[in-house]
Amino acid sequence: MIDYRHGSWGMKVLCLSRGSVIPKAICWSLPCAAATVLLHIYWGVLKGDENQELEGLGQIWSSFTFVFGFLIVFRSNQAYSRFWESVTLFHQTSGEWMSAFSNLLAFCNTKPEKSEEVAQFRFALMRLFSLLHCNALQNTSDLADDSLEILDVGGFSKRSLLHLKNSPDRTETVLLWIERLILDADRDKTLDVPAPILSRAFQELSRGMVSVTDLRKIRDVPFPFPYSQFLSLMLLAHWVLTPIVASQVIVKPYWAGIIVFVVSTAYWTLFYIAQEIDQPFGDDSNDLPVADMQREFNAKLEYFCLPMASKVPNVKMDTDYRLLVLDSGYGDI
Repeated sequence: MIDYRHGSWGMKVLCLSRGSVIPKAICWSLPCAAATVLLHIYWGVLKGDENQELEGLGQIWSSFTFVFGFLIVFRSNQAYSRFWESVTLFHQTSGEWMSAFSNLLAFCNTKPEKSEEVAQFRFALMRLFSLLHCNALQNTSDLADDSLEILDVGGFSKRSLLHLKNSPDRTETVLLWIERLILDADRDKTLDVPAPILSRAFQELSRGMVSVTDLRKIRDVPFPFPYSQFLSLMLLAHWVLTPIVASQVIVKPYWAGIIVFVVSTAYWTLFYIAQEIDQPFGDDSNDLPVADMQREFNAKLEYFCLPMASKVPNVKMDTDYRLLVLDSGYGDI
């Protein structure tokens, strides 16, 4: 994904070429504009008034352009909706699972005699959640190299890892392991929390898995083929026929070339934008940073497992209350 800033005047993005679809659109619109100018000169200079049979084509062409514009805008809107639905579902998944993880850490028994069991539970839980998130991203992404960073699973048995490797759905398998780990910890009193409250963790795990299933829907079910095929056909027809029509209805050849260039660039840009954002979990410049998402999730898991993360701050009562302006970097502390 491209991290960019608009700048004070909103034009800074024009200086960026990485991830832009405008160059590809111009590759189509430049020949179209050039053909328009040449046809205008040909009919205006060489053939004179012999092109009267094309009169009235402007109204027909306006109707075609209206229908085509509606279809391509609809296609772009659908791609935009799929993109933001993917982003929303991913953040819902990560949020649900991270909330479940932090809840389970808070539910751990604080008695000294249970410290070893709690440490073992936290050790396994952290690695299983990392593995769960990794498999979810791999199952919903289309990467040339889907190797993602996970926390060390060297402590797991080879038999378990082989079972996971052969599983038809690794995400569901790891989720089942986490659920069994929670139930075993509750039975052994490693977790010290009433069952109704513990069920919240299971609910968050399940909601995260439902979001993953919805993400798979976006990956596995493309935009309907007949619509895409027909839109591509209409786009090519527009590209071929526009120079013919524009050279007839626009008086000046240079204005005909400019107008055709702008209109053709706009249509081709919308077409390529829809293709670019339709599947956001890939290797393209405008796709989501899957590897960075996994690293960020791992960093949160490790940080929440630090001893200080589970320790409530000591608060001293003070009659002198002050207002403190705190920046995001905690610079005044």
